[in-house]
Amino acid sequence: MALRAGDLPTAGVAASSARDLAAQVSDPHLTGVAERIVGLVAQSRGDLVGARTALEASVAIAADDPDPTASIAAMTALALTLAGEGIVDEALDLGNAAADACRRIGDRHLEAAVENHLADLLHDAGQEDLAMDHLKRAVALFADIGDGTPELDPGIWTLAAW
Repeated sequence: MALRAGDLPTAGVAASSARDLAAQVSDPHLTGVAERIVGLVAQSRGDLVGARTALEASVAIAADDPDPTASIAAMTALALTLAGEGIVDEALDLGNAAADACRRIGDRHLEAAVENHLADLLHDAGQEDLAMDHLKRAVALFADIGDGTPELDPGIWTLAAW
């Protein structure tokens, strides 16, 4: 909440405390989530080195998490940070891997959110044609949501700080 409200000092303290607590209880899933939040707070502060360090840790931890959305969220967050650093090819590789993982688990809502993030990072990088391809995929996926099929927990709010 503090991050979304723009209270970065409080968000930073809360994220660091969550990371410490997760490590104390030896919970890899919670540690990965906390690292991701630490990274998102650092990114919001403009600390791209701190963001990248925490998000790389989150990706590494999430690789062994039985919940595939942990890895998807970590890869997407790291992709956005890398793109912010101008490392667009690596960001695109991570984002595409996250979208592929969404397709494997059948989470169209999460896939749409990842595709939308890919479109944004490509637009920011000046790659308009490729950005439009991802945006069209995102729009088509979002349009299909709510067709009566029960939706899995989308988890899209864990991808980035909006």
